[in-house]
Amino acid sequence: MTSPDTPDPWDKLVGTARESGAAETKVTDEAPPPGFVSRLASLRGSLLRFARTLLWRRWSAVAAVAALVLYLVVYLILKSNPSEVAPVLPIPLPPEP
Repeated sequence: MTSPDTPDPWDKLVGTARESGAAETKVTDEAPPPGFVSRLASLRGSLLRFARTLLWRRWSAVAAVAALVLYLVVYLILKSNPSEVAPVLPIPLPPEP
């Protein structure tokens, strides 16, 4: 435990950072050039549309592959167990009169 007369190391670090100018409290807000915001919004919108399209295509491909696998599984199961046709028993003909 530190004694009360020694400064906190975090306070020393913050003080040194402020003195060196690394932690400025002033924030300079520069206005973006005209048209920059609209181009940025347009870029963001096109990226979102692209991401949605890519996601939709990926899930569509996954669904198609899953359907194909399910079809092949059912087909191979049915093909491997051929249903045997029951033998036809000969029916005796009735005696002729």
